[in-house]
Amino acid sequence: MFFIKKILLSIILITSLFLSSCAPQKAQQISGFYLDTFCEITLYGDDAKHLSEAMNLIQKYDTSFDPDNETSDIYKINHSNGNPIKVSKETAELIEICLDFKKISHGEYEPTIYGLSSLWKQGAVPDEKALKSALEDIKNSEISVTNGFVTLKGEAKFDPGSSAKGYISEKIATLLSELGVKSGIINLGGNVQLIGSKENKPYKIALESPFDDNSPFVLYAENTSISTCGTYERFFEENGKIYHHILDVKTGYPKESELSAVTVIGPSPTEADILSTVCFLLGEIDGKALIESLSGYEAIFISSSKDITTTSGIEISENNFYIK
Repeated sequence: MFFIKKILLSIILITSLFLSSCAPQKAQQISGFYLDTFCEITLYGDDAKHLSEAMNLIQKYDTSFDPDNETSDIYKINHSNGNPIKVSKETAELIEICLDFKKISHGEYEPTIYGLSSLWKQGAVPDEKALKSALEDIKNSEISVTNGFVTLKGEAKFDPGSSAKGYISEKIATLLSELGVKSGIINLGGNVQLIGSKENKPYKIALESPFDDNSPFVLYAENTSISTCGTYERFFEENGKIYHHILDVKTGYPKESELSAVTVIGPSPTEADILSTVCFLLGEIDGKALIESLSGYEAIFISSSKDITTTSGIEISENNFYIK
């Protein structure tokens, strides 16, 4: 099975640094295992009364975006046999955003990858025939959104795995803003949304090193979203070779890349979540060019040889990153 030890360690590091910067105010948290990951929301003082409302939203979307739940929009789309399916405005919006990034990435990012990704979740290298069939399904399928209806033609299936956590984080942040929350952190499996700042100072967020050197990087940021895509997040080993979870729709195998991790920082949690995957798939040069073309976004690229590069809006000092 894919390992989640690294993800959980990242969460612990993020939380501990976050709390250490917030000692003057009492922090209250609520957590749970949803979206196949550990989720935690931290709020302060009187704002903590809204924790349950935020968690209720996670529970709602955990059901509605679950491709294996027969009541969800995603399940109905994936089993529609090509028929248009009426979906919620949230589902339609999420799929439209994914399709936009498929165009931006020139097809490197593919949202109808669930059949392929499911093969790799078994914790072993899939059969070549099954891989070829899954790739053919993706090639011969098409998904579209029209007036609140989603039509998926072909045998491929929509996969919310690279977008849903960011989208849900964005919805929670919007809700908390409407409720008047000024400061807090939403952490959905390492997809982090920072609300405001802490006592007019940036939060300190730990970005775990992809290497086993116990030296996390620290990002100083406020009122922004942070999403990391890395080979160390979920993986398994077979016959001495490591297989990670970021798949290449050209080969059906994990993407061969010089990168170990990409962290994207920007205003939209949904877009940051997808962009971290897109940039990994594109590689450092093209990924960096894409981020530089987008207003308000920055990125950190860490190679397998431990080289670190960033986009122009980030300063580096030792293991610390600062938004200019």
